[in-house]
Amino acid sequence: TMKSYNNWPAGFRKGNLSFEGGVFDGRYIWMIPANADSVVRIDKDSGVMTEFSNWPPDFKKGGHAFAGGVFDGQYVWMIPSYAESVVKVEASTGVMTAYNNWPASFKKGGYAFAGGVFDGQYIWMIPANADSVVKIDKDTGVMTEYNNWPSEFKKGSHAFAGGVFDGKRVWMIPYYADRVIAIDSKTGDMKWYHQRPSEFTNVEYAFTGGVFDGENVWLIPLNADSIVRISTTTGSITSLKNWPVNFS
Repeated sequence: TMKSYNNWPAGFRKGNLSFEGGVFDGRYIWMIPANADSVVRIDKDSGVMTEFSNWPPDFKKGGHAFAGGVFDGQYVWMIPSYAESVVKVEASTGVMTAYNNWPASFKKGGYAFAGGVFDGQYIWMIPANADSVVKIDKDTGVMTEYNNWPSEFKKGSHAFAGGVFDGKRVWMIPYYADRVIAIDSKTGDMKWYHQRPSEFTNVEYAFTGGVFDGENVWLIPLNADSIVRISTTTGSITSLKNWPVNFS
């Protein structure tokens, strides 16, 4: 059963490409603004929406600002796409704080990250056009970059879209990249686990996001013609494309 909610906050204009991603804090769904000028929170029980647009001083939101977010138990962290800062929102008060003390050698640029994961202490930002994975400490805001990519891998632009955490590694989901890359959350070591199967007819924008079921990483297809499942223990690959009848 589906139910729609469109009682937007007074004064809020929901244009095109408003939000990209969302997080759940136990009661509210927080929608992450791309082009929308506000964060919008919706009560899961009542459907009542509240907007938050008291952006930090000197922060200029602009368009395509964020792409995805994570919840650390107290704050909603918004992952910057074109925004120049990471911005966190305190879930209880709506107060926002910006972090843009990027690592010294890091050049952020546009469409930098697409999604992130939380490992209990750090938020890991998944690189789209950024040349590095960047993690940020939830307590201090200190950022660390990782770009020791496997020798066989050429990152390129629009590389990944979303990631999952299996308790040890952050798995980055390929968008344009030709393989999955996993990074050890303790050591920063990177390893590739799955080069895109040759039978895939659609290469660009292959997957967008994934989920972890406790044993396997599932890659969600955008242009790829299959769902792909990867065992995190053996690295074995299963390609699933027995789509339901009448599904195009």
